[in-house]
Amino acid sequence: MPAGKGFVARNFSSMSGGAVAVSAAIGGVGLAGNLLSSNSFTVLRLDGSGNKAKQNSLEGNVTLLGTENTLQLNTLPTCASQVIVDGSAYVVASNRFVDSALSLAATSNAVQVTKNEFSGVCGGMAVIIDGADHVVSQNTITGRCGDAVHVNGRSDLRFLNNVTRACVSGFSVYGGTNLTFIGNLASAHTNAGFLVSTVPTTLTFAKNVSLGNGGAGFFITQALTLTLTGNSAIGNGDAGVLLNGAAELHHNNLFGNGIKASATNPICRLVQIGFALADATANFWGDAAGPGADPTDDICINTAFIDASSPAAAGLNLKAAKAAPY
Repeated sequence: MPAGKGFVARNFSSMSGGAVAVSAAIGGVGLAGNLLSSNSFTVLRLDGSGNKAKQNSLEGNVTLLGTENTLQLNTLPTCASQVIVDGSAYVVASNRFVDSALSLAATSNAVQVTKNEFSGVCGGMAVIIDGADHVVSQNTITGRCGDAVHVNGRSDLRFLNNVTRACVSGFSVYGGTNLTFIGNLASAHTNAGFLVSTVPTTLTFAKNVSLGNGGAGFFITQALTLTLTGNSAIGNGDAGVLLNGAAELHHNNLFGNGIKASATNPICRLVQIGFALADATANFWGDAAGPGADPTDDICINTAFIDASSPAAAGLNLKAAKAAPY
């Protein structure tokens, strides 16, 4: 791509496997209405600042570098397509990923991933998050053969108002600090709706819904500071919530979980495997009397480290509440 500023390349077709590249020295480029196709090569490499790629069909890998660039309204229609963001202050918005994936690299920063659609069955994980200060909001992810959202770590990540359905897990977390999940829906996944497997130092769940998953609603094996407020874990195959240590759980709906339970496979609904107090007061357990037998959820394992007193008399609205604008 020749150097330039403020121009738009339209109706360009590259079928030979070569890349269209915008270099670091270029700003203000627009790429629109192009077909870029390759089964094994990068079809677009976007660097510089203030550049935009819109309404293109990108049938191959895309590498996004530089700062304050935009990838918007594009279609990535094949398993061969993967977008890797290794820049800062990017906007990745309203794109359609079919069997393709988005990956934010460890050195990426302040990327907004919003209103994208991820679908297809051969694409594995849909969104892979590394780096820091990202906002992932209002995306729809369905039918993937891996996790919908996979978080590798870093810091200050926000997940707001996303919808995930029928993947392996909804949201899987393997580290990080200051992670916030607000207003997300995880439903009909094979495993857990929300899975936390490696220690994040601060983890907040608010107004999320984990509904009808094959595994647990919230499976949290590690967290140093954990808060769950106003969430719903309902109708999941295993426990509604599994904890490992100290936590604050208030004003949540926790009932109808453990539907895989049987006489030979008893399943507890709120599980504490740690030895620090979980304050689980003021939650709705399916009955105003609090935890107990079906259809309410019970508590088990290290029950001395669960305070489930003062239960709520009625449940909360099951709709995942919208997070505040970011």
